Amino acid sequence: WIYQFCPDKWVRQYHTDDDLISEHHVLGLGEYALKPDALGETSLAFTDGSRRTILDEISHHGMAHANGEWQLVKNADGLPPHYRGLLPQGDFCDTTGEYRHVEARVMCTAERTLNNSFTITEHDSCAYILTFLSTVP
Repeated sequence: WIYQFCPDKWVRQYHTDDDLISEHHVLGLGEYALKPDALGETSLAFTDGSRRTILDEISHHGMAHANGEWQLVKNADGLPPHYRGLLPQGDFCDTTGEYRHVEARVMCTAERTLNNSFTITEHDSCAYILTFLSTVP
């Protein structure tokens, strides 16, 4: 899988075959997901021969705006202090009968090799934790 994290917009995953998108899932949507911009209006080519934008892919979600609040979390689950935000209303998940969603955690680190990197884990079916690391000077 290839992942894309655009803070306050979306988290998505997709597969490609010869630079064409063969499978695509929206994992969660942020407060500004439906706000038009150059990224959201970029034309994507799919293996079925169609061309759609990311906004086309997410517009069927009919989302009300997600809660755009990020909370500072201290001493939770043995993790260092971090900001936590929720990106709900991803694609419908047949396994759970609910919509995919992401808990995003933004952490500062002194480890320069981890600067601006992120990991995504699926801790339950169609429920994801994204951890984004940024260095502190």
